[in-house]
Amino acid sequence: MADFSGSMISDQKRLARGEQWLFARSFLRAWYRSHRSNWNILTLAGGSPIGEIEAIKELMPNARIVAVDRNADFAQAAKLAGATEGIHAELSELISKETRTFEIVNLDLCCGASDETREIVRLSRRIVARPGLMMLTFSYGRDVVEFFRQRRLPADELLAAGVPENIAARLAHIFGDRSGKILSVVLYQGNEMPMCSAILPLLGKGGTGIFTDNAKCSFVKLQDGDFEIAVLHPDPSKLYDCPQDRIETLRRREIALKAVSTRRTKAAA
Repeated sequence: MADFSGSMISDQKRLARGEQWLFARSFLRAWYRSHRSNWNILTLAGGSPIGEIEAIKELMPNARIVAVDRNADFAQAAKLAGATEGIHAELSELISKETRTFEIVNLDLCCGASDETREIVRLSRRIVARPGLMMLTFSYGRDVVEFFRQRRLPADELLAAGVPENIAARLAHIFGDRSGKILSVVLYQGNEMPMCSAILPLLGKGGTGIFTDNAKCSFVKLQDGDFEIAVLHPDPSKLYDCPQDRIETLRRREIALKAVSTRRTKAAA
């Protein structure tokens, strides 16, 4: 079994994951007209779930996170990392029994753009809320390119967004006619394989609005050094038009409040 511990996760993976969760939050806020809601999120736990779960909780602190994995240890690790539930089960078995729907279903898969991946996506759509998002990550380094070229699958919208033909064909194979509705595609280098992360909105009947008919797919290919720029350069005073001295004041106040909360928790223990 591959090692998916935190030390084996590439910097490009960390950056892609954060950017896609930011994108997902923007979608939910726009559609549900809520800054913070109790959104339901289903994610695969994987071997190192803490990074994924911490990213979700940072961006969506009120979210209810259900982490599922066929490996019982991984499911338990997700629960310890802060997931609301850690479920030991095959994804397909969970989907067949699950009566809940989730505003986000996050499938971070180790496989390529295979028929198996397409079937997993097809099954998972059943438990995505409308409106909701499907997030899919898959590898694309070792599958047979000629297979996708021969299929002549529809991918015009993806190609127009700048998505390379070999990636657009894979996405069209997985998502079928829905591939034209994909809103975000990020390519990055994983620990061992080149990876693709895609976000597909599912809106239900009559769904229209900011993220539908006129929305264009965003395509980004991460490069070496992008992670360093992201974590070293951000300037919140300019991003939020907030004077730096006020930012420092707000930070000090938040630290003080957290210290009081910590003391109370320890005193009550």
